[in-house]
Amino acid sequence: MAGAPSQFAALLRRSKFASFDPEIAQVYTSHNGNVHRGNWGFKRPLALRRRNAYITMKTVDSSEQQTEWERGESQARWIKMWDEIGVSAELKIGRWQSTLGDSSEAPWDIDSEFGSSPFPQVVRVRAGSSSLLDGADEPTAFHQETRRSESGATGSFETMAVEGMEEDAEEALEGLGEGVLLLQRWQGESRAADSKAVENIESMTDSEFERYLEKLRRYRPEFKEFTDKVSRRKDSVQNAKDSITQQQLKVEEFLRLKAEESYTNPQTRAVEQRPQTIGGLTYSQIPKLQSLLLQKAQPGRIVQNRFLRGTEQDYVVNFAGMGTQLNKNLGDSTTRPINFERMAATGTRDPDEGNIKLKVLKAQLADAPKTVDKDPQALDGVSIIVSVTDAARIGEKNDNPYPPGSREYVGFQPALLSAPSSSPSPTSLFNKSRKPKQPTEPQEQAEPEELMMTLRDIVKSEGQDR
Repeated sequence: MAGAPSQFAALLRRSKFASFDPEIAQVYTSHNGNVHRGNWGFKRPLALRRRNAYITMKTVDSSEQQTEWERGESQARWIKMWDEIGVSAELKIGRWQSTLGDSSEAPWDIDSEFGSSPFPQVVRVRAGSSSLLDGADEPTAFHQETRRSESGATGSFETMAVEGMEEDAEEALEGLGEGVLLLQRWQGESRAADSKAVENIESMTDSEFERYLEKLRRYRPEFKEFTDKVSRRKDSVQNAKDSITQQQLKVEEFLRLKAEESYTNPQTRAVEQRPQTIGGLTYSQIPKLQSLLLQKAQPGRIVQNRFLRGTEQDYVVNFAGMGTQLNKNLGDSTTRPINFERMAATGTRDPDEGNIKLKVLKAQLADAPKTVDKDPQALDGVSIIVSVTDAARIGEKNDNPYPPGSREYVGFQPALLSAPSSSPSPTSLFNKSRKPKQPTEPQEQAEPEELMMTLRDIVKSEGQDR
């Protein structure tokens, strides 16, 4: 009689040992009774047996038959702190942006009540000018929003179709007068679909770059036909710089169209690459308005003053495991940095000294770590530029306690009388200073009989007017 099949294969697939790769930087943790027994899913139990512990694995089985690991709490906790901030980083021009190439320009569509909608491109031109249509490859449809004449009167709404030819455009615009036109080009009507996933020469090796050049040489006849088709400009150009710019734009558009053809071909095996633009720092796109209004402020500490040319300019702030700067105009004037001299003299420190509630205004990712490499990097390879502000500056101490956008928030009536305060007046979301309300003298309450007589007189006067 045959015995039961071995469960080794299933256990191996579910273990962390199967996912271990020395060339991929990973952080491991263990839960419940497993961590109490030192079971981390590897070949042998580890001596670390406490909850909420994180490790990074160096070698599963060394020559001494030992499992080499290091503590990884700092990396895991920093990621958790970044999630608590609730902000989406932007790309900053640098090494990481050049590594992504054109893929960094791919739009990240979001579904949020606070997200901005994809507005059409709005351009302003003067009648008789055809610079807007230079180089157009397709008949372009425009919608005329409004037209102002020389007298300042606003004309009626009308739809205007303008062909992509330069001569037709001049004739169409000459009949509209010398007023300024506000034209709106709707997305997707004037160009064919293309792809942002163009080969990135910055990340190629020498052999890959040579093969890429050979492929481009085979595109020469198609590129010549493409330029003849899309070029609508006259032989005489305004200057050499404009001509070079137009040629560069044609090259980029041609490469994107060829990339789209390779990805949409039913017989191709190529897959369009859509890399995560911020390197996996977050996998949700949080709009700025949502981050400022709905995310809770996080504690920070003003460490010291930042001196520039001998004068105090900004504060050096420790916030969410990072060192950043806080503009004095965006901070609370009552909060002062930590006094290290007094601390050294007395040997005591006030735990609330330098504490401040902060929110992130802007975060830019300049460089991301190489997590897949022969010598993978940890968070030491991350470069993020963060701009913070005092939470009170963006409505954290507002009188309205209800969530923004709710019925209670809209219908909330602030107090008519406000006591004078020594604290600085808060700044609204749009950087307009709110003037503190001047206290008014309390009025004497009118007698009920006098009040009723006044109301009767008002009713009688309204009846006579009718």
